[in-house]
Amino acid sequence: MPLLPRHPRTPAPAPRPQVTTTATRRHPRWLSAKLYGAAARQHEVLTEHLPLLIEGLPDGVDRWFFVRYRDPDPHLRLRFHGAPDVLHGPMARAVLAWADRLREQRLAGRLIFDGYEPETARYGGPDLITAVERHFHHDSLHVLQQLRSFPEGVPDDEKALLTAVNFVDTVRQVHGSHWPGWLLHTALDEACEPHRSYAHRNRREAWARYHRGDLTRPESAGRSEALGPPSRRSGAPSC
Repeated sequence: MPLLPRHPRTPAPAPRPQVTTTATRRHPRWLSAKLYGAAARQHEVLTEHLPLLIEGLPDGVDRWFFVRYRDPDPHLRLRFHGAPDVLHGPMARAVLAWADRLREQRLAGRLIFDGYEPETARYGGPDLITAVERHFHHDSLHVLQQLRSFPEGVPDDEKALLTAVNFVDTVRQVHGSHWPGWLLHTALDEACEPHRSYAHRNRREAWARYHRGDLTRPESAGRSEALGPPSRRSGAPSC
């Protein structure tokens, strides 16, 4: 008598991501999602899979951005702005289907639709918040392009330095003609004391990278235009 079945069993399909909603206040024109997964796989998600979601955005979604975060579990926060009926209909369904595909490839775990309120006071008040959010959108496009351009095996220090170069560009956009002095000479607070020598050394390297043209990519111009003319930027955060 056989103790095992004669034909192989069909493998169980990967379970769908656990989808959760929270009670946090939800802005009607923003859809916010948290996609949990291993930090080591985020680069793959961002460079190979997020662009597929973005390419298929439905009409009515005019901007989006992402943030890497921990709470303490690593996750990506994805935020989409647009018409409420589009965000909470076609857009939400697109995010669910995208997360399903990531789950099948073992690239994602929980998916949470969360509330989101723009941090208006933090980013210069109601007159500036839309410009800042457009900057986030163009910055996300820029970062995805840079991540996709990294050759395989690039050291983490190199990636960190390119991140610093991006901050240099943002400082330039906010501070106008005074930005080199602000960047190179602003003192660190006491909490940063252990990192002072590292920070000063890499500020200067980031400055050199900036002048070598490491940011000559199309989306960099979009980031600057999103903030508007310099006269509108005086209320934007300085650091």
